[in-house]
Amino acid sequence: MGHLTLVRHGQASFFGRNYDQLSPIGEEQARALGRWLVHRGEHFDRVIVGPRLRHRQTEQGVREAYAAARLPLPEAQLVEAFDEHDAIRMFNSYLGRSEADLDAFHSGEIGDGERQAKMREFFKQFDGAFRLWVRGEFNPPGVESWATFAARVATALDAGCTAATDAFGRPLPDGGRTIVFTSGGLVAQSLGCLLGLRDEQVVDLSYNVRNTSLTEVNWTGPRRTLGMFNAAPHLTETTLV
Repeated sequence: MGHLTLVRHGQASFFGRNYDQLSPIGEEQARALGRWLVHRGEHFDRVIVGPRLRHRQTEQGVREAYAAARLPLPEAQLVEAFDEHDAIRMFNSYLGRSEADLDAFHSGEIGDGERQAKMREFFKQFDGAFRLWVRGEFNPPGVESWATFAARVATALDAGCTAATDAFGRPLPDGGRTIVFTSGGLVAQSLGCLLGLRDEQVVDLSYNVRNTSLTEVNWTGPRRTLGMFNAAPHLTETTLV
C-alpha cells in the first residue's frame, strides 16, 4: 500500500504586501511540523512541492529539521498541478480592483482588533464571490475556472498516488511514501474527489483546513482511501494554531 501525505502550507502573510510569504508564525509552524515528523521517525521516499513560495518555505522548514537530525529527505520535485486554485485573482476581478489595490489594502501595521475586523469583512465578501465562481455563475477572463481546478486536482492525485522509485529509478513495490506541500483548497478538493463531495461541501471544508495540517491518502493501484484529515498534533502551542 502506498501513502500520500498532503501538507497545507504554514500561515501566510495575510495582511502583508506579499500574501505568498510565510509569516513568522508560519515559519515556526513549518519547523514544528518538521520536528514532529523527525520525532516520529517518519521517512519519505518522495517529496513534492507546489509552485508557490509558501509551499517551498514550508517544505524548507521541514527539511531543516531533518537536516538537524541528520536524517535523509529526498530532493523536492516541483509539480505545478499541486498549485492552489485561482480564487484570489477571481476575487480581485469580482471587486474590480488590481493587485496594486490589494497591496495597498494589505500594507501597514495593524493591531489584533483591526486585523480580526478586516478578516471578517474580507471573508464575508470573499465567500459570496467564491460560491458564485464555484457554481460557474461568475467566470472572469484569464482566471482558471472551478471546473478546471477540480480536474487539475484529480490529475495531481494521480501524480501523487503513483509509486515512488528507488535509487536506481525502479518503482517501489509497496508504492512508497510521498509527502506533498500544497494549499488548503487543493487539500479540500482532494477530499472532494475521494469522498464524492458536492462543490459547496468542498468550499465549506476548505475553510477548515489548518495551517501545516496533515491529510493522508492510502492507495493500492486505483483504489484510494482517506487515512487521516487535517491532523496537526505538532501545533501544541496556542501561538502556533
